[in-house]
Amino acid sequence: ADGDYPERIVVSNAVTLLGANLYFAGNPPFARGVSRTVIRPPDGAPDSAVIMVNTNGVVVRGLTIDGDFDTNGLPDAKYGVYSTNRPLVVDHCSITNMAGYGILNLGMVPPPAPDDTASVRGYFGYNTIVGITHTNAGAATGIFLDQAPATCELNDIGWITGATARAGIYLHSCYYTSNMTPSLRVDSNSFDNCLVGIWANRFGDDGERIRIIGNAVDNGLIGVRVTAAHGQAIIVSNRISVSGVSPSGLTRARALWVQADYDPWGVTNPASATDHQVIGNRLAGRSTSADGTAGMRFEYGTTTYPGHNDGVRATVVSNFIHDFDYGIYIESGANDAAFLHDPMVEIAIHTNNIYSNWTYGVFATGVTQKVDARNNWWGSYSGATTNPLTPPAVSTNVNAVPWALGRYMTDTDGDGLSDDSDPDDDGDGLTDLDEVNVYYTAPDNPDTDGDGASDGDEVIAGTDPLNPAS
Repeated sequence: ADGDYPERIVVSNAVTLLGANLYFAGNPPFARGVSRTVIRPPDGAPDSAVIMVNTNGVVVRGLTIDGDFDTNGLPDAKYGVYSTNRPLVVDHCSITNMAGYGILNLGMVPPPAPDDTASVRGYFGYNTIVGITHTNAGAATGIFLDQAPATCELNDIGWITGATARAGIYLHSCYYTSNMTPSLRVDSNSFDNCLVGIWANRFGDDGERIRIIGNAVDNGLIGVRVTAAHGQAIIVSNRISVSGVSPSGLTRARALWVQADYDPWGVTNPASATDHQVIGNRLAGRSTSADGTAGMRFEYGTTTYPGHNDGVRATVVSNFIHDFDYGIYIESGANDAAFLHDPMVEIAIHTNNIYSNWTYGVFATGVTQKVDARNNWWGSYSGATTNPLTPPAVSTNVNAVPWALGRYMTDTDGDGLSDDSDPDDDGDGLTDLDEVNVYYTAPDNPDTDGDGASDGDEVIAGTDPLNPAS
């Protein structure tokens, strides 16, 4: 029922904890949940959990979980919901003021097994998780899943930033089996002021696939990060706006960062071949100088994860990448690789709009052959140029042939539709779609006098199409 409950809850049976919170799906992010059932710790215990789940099959739904027992603005608990069991469901909850993790699910019970079915998949959706800190640097996380495959969707996660932050959603070793469908999913979440939006680190152990689709990341440093992958990432239709530099000063903003996969070409196991699919994303930076930021960064690395440093492979198509220092930055090498391949970083880049980036649209270093970046649009009708103060849009080891059609895919009016899908055929300042659906006027018939009636309609009505008073 409604109320403010000072208690810690320990769950030892497969029950549903059902609160009275309200959820309004039509509201903007971070305004969808209304708190009515508030659970908070009864005292200060910095390493405690507000809700401790000690069994499988528990559902936590419709609660506000607040780690601040004395309402002084400082967290007095480490975990909002903590469990080592799977599956776990947490949905339609508001979680705030934690000195560690909003949700931490270490899925060790039962131990992952080859015959796992969908019955051990978790679900985390429609939650609002804000204000997470940690006593350790690089640890604070909104939703942390380890060995706990799940769907994470429609969560609002914000204000997980600074030196203590890890990510809004962090996935580690969440492998699943052929009996467990669908794939690991991170879809349609909103992130605001998170140091990293989504970090999939060794997200699968045996060639599993992850879906990262339709997420929105604002005011962060890293939008989506994929490291040490054993399987393919499907990164589609995300909208990411990032800028700045990390608290350590070592990392510049990167909307998408992919590094050090296990075996991208499937040398030892064809199922672990990656070829990440990066399609239809809109990536925006705020660079006004050569500040080292990148819309996408693909890199081989020798220290990212022990034994997971064998290159990166991806196909990059139909993305919008603009206002970074580098649109796409590719870094390759061959040191300490278990499975040598030529090239160690293999990225195919086609039919993208890569424009208004400061130094290079596509830059590559350490590659042994030219990067295939044919048929992209570089922000100029006359050729591959970016900022007028800089060299050509690509480095010399990148093969770039301009794609003329790309120039029609910009979103000049910022309405979320590319210009080719919402033209203004009659030049009256209203897009064709708005004329038909909003103003009910003819999209190919101008309104010369600006009185809200198209010229054709005025002629039929017998009024003067050149007189706004008529």
